[in-house]
Amino acid sequence: MKIALDAMGGDYAPEEVVKGAVLALEERDLEIILLGDMGKIKEELIKYKYKKNKLSVINCKEYIETGEFPLDAIRNKRDSSIV
Repeated sequence: MKIALDAMGGDYAPEEVVKGAVLALEERDLEIILLGDMGKIKEELIKYKYKKNKLSVINCKEYIETGEFPLDAIRNKRDSSIV
């Protein structure tokens, strides 16, 4: 199963999202794609050992922050991690 995760979503992102993705790979036969700020995601990934062929990162230049109006974000942030 292939799963795409918004690595920039949540109060403790990307740290906790990356940690959760790595833990999921240990327990399940998955392929995970992390979407978000590649630099920040890679900073977190170097903390872990994981199956590199099972996890990839897609760089997104923007991300939607808590409190943003969804419709405005979709219209104005086309390169965000969840659009």
